[in-house]
Formats: sequence, structure tokens, C-alpha cells
Amino acid sequence: MTGVTTSTAVFTILLAYNRNPMLAPLNGLLETGQIGLLVTDRHGKIQTCNGFIPELFETPSEDIVDTNLKDLISGELWSVLSSNTNALHDGDTLSVEFEQLVGGRTKHLAGLGHEIKGFARRRRYLVQIRDLSHEQATKQALSSATDQMRRILASSSDIVFIIDQKFNISFSNDTAFKMLDTTNVIVSGQPFCKLIQPDDRKPFMQALELLSIQNRNEISLGSIVLLGNKEVRVSARFIKLAASSYAVICQPEQSLTAIEQEHSAYNRFSEVFHGSPDAILILRAEDSVIVDFNDGFTRLLGYVREDAIGESGIKANFWTSNSERDDVINQLRQNQEVIDYETTLRASHGSLVHVEISLRYVEIDDALCILCIGRDITKRISAEAALVETEEKFGKVFTQSPDGIIIIRQSDGIVTDLNDAFLSRSGHARDDFIGHNYMEHLAQNEPKELAAIAKQISSDGIFFITR
Repeated sequence: MTGVTTSTAVFTILLAYNRNPMLAPLNGLLETGQIGLLVTDRHGKIQTCNGFIPELFETPSEDIVDTNLKDLISGELWSVLSSNTNALHDGDTLSVEFEQLVGGRTKHLAGLGHEIKGFARRRRYLVQIRDLSHEQATKQALSSATDQMRRILASSSDIVFIIDQKFNISFSNDTAFKMLDTTNVIVSGQPFCKLIQPDDRKPFMQALELLSIQNRNEISLGSIVLLGNKEVRVSARFIKLAASSYAVICQPEQSLTAIEQEHSAYNRFSEVFHGSPDAILILRAEDSVIVDFNDGFTRLLGYVREDAIGESGIKANFWTSNSERDDVINQLRQNQEVIDYETTLRASHGSLVHVEISLRYVEIDDALCILCIGRDITKRISAEAALVETEEKFGKVFTQSPDGIIIIRQSDGIVTDLNDAFLSRSGHARDDFIGHNYMEHLAQNEPKELAAIAKQISSDGIFFITR
């Protein structure tokens, strides 16, 4: 969204009987878990904040309130909020991720802005700040694991190609160049079929077609001949990496014994499996028996290998809902994979964990298995729920506050809204105020208070009257 529409300026007069109005009830509502929450006016001036904000930015709370948001936090956040006021007024939530130096350390933060409803035309913004530094570190670790996988493929003693959905070469490792004794035959983007002896090309295409339509992610081609400056007979297998790419792993038939081949493949898989920061679980498809899991799974759900491997996943009772479990299994059978399914699982000690899981079929030791990868999204779910709950509470402040609140338009002094508490204390009917000039009422009945109001509004934009 581009462009900014200037809203009509309003200010608030609160009749607080015996205590500070407005901000006192707001302060109680802000104390919501380990999430930074603060309230700004339409100019970005911070009205109040919860106790996590000073902790997050290592700044005393008295140095935060009444400062501008852009002076506390990266100016990018306020720039996005102030340039999209119409979207906020329509109920949109805007978010920005940014890095900020705090106490000599760089923190990766996310800011979410939402307009608080219930204050008529006087706009207040609820800003939520989350510390994503730990999540960022996890992403970096995952990226490192992916790079490690590429290095493993690149340094493999097998001939490795990655081909796209059109069966053109997108990657080949050094072993391919060395074994085929060529530097110019293997060209990225060329059809992989050109490297295969003509008599072997038809079985190759048939194998790829089977791989794409059957419920399998790996298929063996058997023995084929690759063409370069010298011919190499290899035992080839194809692995489906994603919907649009395949790995072609060719084992030169004379290079390794069967035991060495198995050991080499196991070492490559083991590095990726145990090095992943995500939880990885392997189940046998026919009976859901747990075949293996990594340390990430132990961190997520608390199970240890000695107690769980060999047991039934159903008996372990991970699922909190049998209907959700059946839904995931049905999706897996229909689509051969399930991507980013959000659910709640039960840990070994009984606590519930919000997770995002992905599943797909794999073949291990000639047995069809289910590969499950999961990650903890509890903090994200809690943050989203807290934002909704806090916004709903703020929306009730105006209508349910025991303090009298009246809102008038700054340009002409016309009353635009007021709550029941104000009416009950004023002794007037609602129609006596709505659409009328409140300043004229004060001029006739309380001229001293009118002068005080004019003076304070000119400097602060808001005035409190305590009776």
C-alpha cells in the first residue's frame, strides 16, 4: 500500500474519579508473557509499555515512556506503521523484521503493529516486539546443514548429478568429471540423456516416469553406461528431491565393494540426520514402529532412543487428536507427502507442544518408511494468541472503563463519543453532548477549567480532569 491519508485529529478528556484514568487500566492489560508490548499515539509517542520492553532493550522504563517509537526502535518499524495508517484502521496487522544493536549485541527482532479499536477517532497503536534471535540462529544452523549436504554431494566418491523436471543437468560433482575424463561433455542445462548410451536411454526415461507417478521417492535403474571421453558402467539410482528435481547417483561398478558402498551411503545420511536442528523421526510405514530419531526429536518431545526405538508410534501416543492423526495419514497416502501441517503433539512427560510437521515416504533397507520432520512453533502460536487477546481487552477499555471518557474533535470541539461512565457522572443525556461543542459548555459552566484545558492541549495534546 502506498500513500498516506491524514485522519481528523482528536483528543481525549477523561473524568477519573479518585485515580489516574485511561493509562492505569491499560498498564494492567499489557503484562502478557514474554512479549514486548507498548502503546503509541498516532505520532509514535509511547504512552505505556509492559515490563518486557525495558528488559528487551536494556533501558529503564522511565526512559521509554513519552519517547518516540523511532528513537527506541529501528526507524523502519515506525516508517511502515505511519505510512500505512489506513490499512491499520481497516484492521490490518503490519509486520517488520529488523536487526538492532542492544548492549553490544545484535538482536534479530520482529515488530507487529495493530490499531486499538474502541477509541473512536483517536488512534492508538498496539505494537508487539518479539525477539527472533534464537529462531534466526536455528535458521542459520539449518542453512549450514544444507550447505554441508551440498559439500557431501560435491565430494562424494559416487558420480552425482542433479537434474530438473525437464531432465536437464543442473549440477554435477567433481567425481563425474574425473570418472568420465572430461571437462567439456558435462554442461549445465543439457539433457542428461546425452550422457547415457543410446541402448540405455529408454529404460532411463521409463524409470523416471515410474518415479513421478508411483508412491516412491527412490528407484534403481540397475546397470547403465555413461558416455564421456571414456565409457563408465555404473549402477544408477534416482532419488526424488522435490517436485521439480531429482538426484542421479551413479556407483561405478568397479570402484567399491558392496560393504564399502553401504558404509559410504550410511555416513552421508548420518551426517545430515544427526546434524539437523529440526526433529527427525523415521517410522516403518506398515506398522508405525519407530525405526530411528535424532537429537532434535529428543529436544522437542523428550523421548530417548533407548526407550522409544522399536516401539509403536501409536503406542507412544504422540498425537493429542486421533482425527488429526488420521487426517495426516490420509493426506500422506493421497499426496505422498504432507508439508507444514500445524498440530499439537504430546511430549513424553505429558506436556503439549505446538509443532509444524512435514512427512513423506522413503525407502530404507528395502522397507517403506515415513520420514517425519518437525519444529516447535509454541512461541509463535503464543505470540499470535496474545496479540488477539490483548487487542480484544483494549477494545473493552473505552466502553467498560469505570472512568468517564469523552472524545471531542480538535478542529471544532464537537463531541464525537463518550462512554456510559461519563454520562452517569455528568447528569446529562447522551444527546446533550453528541454533536455539540463541549468547549461552549465549559465556557458557560466552568471557565477556569476551559483555560486550563486550552493551555495543556496546546502543549501535550491531551488533558485529564480529576474530580
